[in-house]
Amino acid sequence: EVTREDTPDLVYFFPAGLDARSRWPSVVWFNGASGYTDTWNYNDLLRSLASWGFVVVGGKSAGRNPEASDERTALLGRNDDADDVLFGRIDPAQMGLAGHSLGAFQATAGSGDYRTAVAIEGASDPSNATPTFYMTAVMDDVVPPALVMRAYDLAFGPACLASHGPANHDAPRLDGGPFREPLVAFFLWRLEGDAR
Repeated sequence: EVTREDTPDLVYFFPAGLDARSRWPSVVWFNGASGYTDTWNYNDLLRSLASWGFVVVGGKSAGRNPEASDERTALLGRNDDADDVLFGRIDPAQMGLAGHSLGAFQATAGSGDYRTAVAIEGASDPSNATPTFYMTAVMDDVVPPALVMRAYDLAFGPACLASHGPANHDAPRLDGGPFREPLVAFFLWRLEGDAR
């Protein structure tokens, strides 16, 4: 069971049973360049991630995402607000950052303040040693797989790489397609210590 809360600029997903534990790991999500609409978004992917025990925040920007610190600041602000349902529930040491396409470029560039990052079908050359999972697709005709593989090759922190054969550039939209399960598994491993 997952709870969804919306503000004009952000969408939050988190486990409905927040009392099941004292603090939760969290993930900040960055959209691709085509942004966010009521029918074209990443909500099912973010909801799925939350169902595994994460507090997730994503932007509603139509195009370029806000700075990573904006969504992070909003999430940590809720964590510090005694009147908020998320008060004291976020573990600031267990925050991940992820994005798709343009959002992946921005996530890799802004991941220095996070415990780990995931870049789906896009990646900037690494600028820090944050452990990062790079995912691409052979059929991606928007961001060449070689560009993501280059970022992986240049990584100077722990890095993983996955390439999905049949997926195209829009596959991560809606429910995450073939990228959903590896994304969830990586965050469970890096933020929860679950190595299954």
